[in-house]
Amino acid sequence: MLDSFHMNIEEDHIGDAIRTAGRYLGHLHIGESNRKVPGKGHIPWKEIGQGLRDIDFSGDVVMEPFVLHNCPVGDDIGVWRDLSDGADEARLDSDLEESLRFLKKEFGVSSL
Repeated sequence: MLDSFHMNIEEDHIGDAIRTAGRYLGHLHIGESNRKVPGKGHIPWKEIGQGLRDIDFSGDVVMEPFVLHNCPVGDDIGVWRDLSDGADEARLDSDLEESLRFLKKEFGVSSL
């Protein structure tokens, strides 16, 4: 398993880390550098998409944004402020939809 948030912190080149994992990679967690949905930070998504294509990745991709505090998940990981800019549930859903469209474009795929 690899995680884009942590690779952003720890890896020199995320695409190379994906290629190194190669056939052993079965699961990818994706989230932005700021814990928001993909597309609202500075993770190199095209590089990640190319790395996944290079290894013919067919495993699971799970988006894990952590934007809310004062909720079970936010409390568990120590989110100490609202990263959603006060979004209501409809806006959070819209952000996810927008992020999926963004990822499809950046990864060069028609489905996720």
